[in-house]
Amino acid sequence: MSYQAAESLTRWASKVPDFNIESSDPANAATGVPVSKTITITMKLAMDSGTVNSTNVTLTPNVARTVSLATDGRTIVVDPNTNLAAATSYTVTVTSNVRGLYGSSFVPGVQRTISFTTA
Repeated sequence: MSYQAAESLTRWASKVPDFNIESSDPANAATGVPVSKTITITMKLAMDSGTVNSTNVTLTPNVARTVSLATDGRTIVVDPNTNLAAATSYTVTVTSNVRGLYGSSFVPGVQRTISFTTA
């Protein structure tokens, strides 16, 4: 790759929006979350639906769950198959295997987890 091509690619990449978490429900560090809660994580960019699954979006402690992408293309839906345990801390991690619609991925240091505690 020529120096000019590399420089152009660097300038283009710097203009690509961050691929990270925009918001979540429950919010990060929330307490008193209902044990029946369905968790949603909205990303700043549309995602590749083929990469949004229960292998690439984890819930710790591990709970059987369905993971899907909402119709907006940006919101990950984590739906536990049973109620969560009471008074328990949980962490949802969106792994680096989840990709943006056009192949973008997380950069080091970008938040990709949310944690909460059930009531």
